Amino acid sequence: MALINDIEFYGRAVDAEELSPEEAARQLADSSRGGLTPRGAAQILADWRGALERYERGHADTTTVLRALRNGRPAPEFITRRWNEEQRAAARRLAHRPQERP
Repeated sequence: MALINDIEFYGRAVDAEELSPEEAARQLADSSRGGLTPRGAAQILADWRGALERYERGHADTTTVLRALRNGRPAPEFITRRWNEEQRAAARRLAHRPQERP
């Protein structure tokens, strides 16, 4: 969960004005070892507390699903329902986002 820790570290540094948002985004992108672009890192840091919550919930959900599957049970319904709702919400956001023209 190093990425979660880095998001919190850089988010707190920006809040405390120890780093500029641009510098924090650059450092977060660098520390992600290719997992984030500077733009993606900036978007995450803009709502770092929300991102942290989503990553932590995703980690907990994944652990729960893997444990269930390992024990021969299906993934818990509340988790699959939430994942499906999140996917639909993401698709709606993308559908309503202005398209860039070449």
